[in-house]
Amino acid sequence: MLPRGEASALEVVYPQYGGLTASLTDASVMLVANQYRVAVGRRDVETLSSTFDVRLQRQAKAWAVTEVIPVSSPAAVAGTPSPAAMSVLAHPGILLPGAARADLLSGAIDDRVSEALLALAQRWKLHVQVIRSGHPINVFATDRVSNHTRGRAVDIWSIDDVPVIDHSTSAWRSVMQAALQVSREVGGPQKIGAGSFTDHVHQDHVHVGFD
Repeated sequence: MLPRGEASALEVVYPQYGGLTASLTDASVMLVANQYRVAVGRRDVETLSSTFDVRLQRQAKAWAVTEVIPVSSPAAVAGTPSPAAMSVLAHPGILLPGAARADLLSGAIDDRVSEALLALAQRWKLHVQVIRSGHPINVFATDRVSNHTRGRAVDIWSIDDVPVIDHSTSAWRSVMQAALQVSREVGGPQKIGAGSFTDHVHQDHVHVGFD
């Protein structure tokens, strides 16, 4: 990711499912990571935040990486972010990886996504994994374009600093219930009512999307 010869350290923030086939043999894992330039044995001030779409295939009894698709966050993005997007970017309770910040700055994200995040952030601290960039273009292993690709969905991997995958202590159920007040496309660890859904992929995050 850096010019040849430069030393760096890579910090994995969170690996989240982006897709999984019904046969459980092919998967997409969206990996958010911070890369630090290393200077004289210490982390430099400059940080590169990236999201990777890592493709894997189950071979025999082990998973093998077949492709890594990086999405680096540009320093500047040409676009006109809406007031709602700017409010999300400035909110101390909504933690965004670089790719998601760039998505909001681009002006390409549906305001309903921003408004949903702002509403949820009134009660909870939210760690966002992905909005648009870094998510598979299609719903994994289908020909249906994902609402993420259209800028109409967001994935939340942690609530109040507790990962959604920690089902027994995370507030994922309450967040899903609140999200259902504004959306009828809410995914998570369990189906909790009309408009919600669950599957193997959504055990580790809450998805909020819009048609």
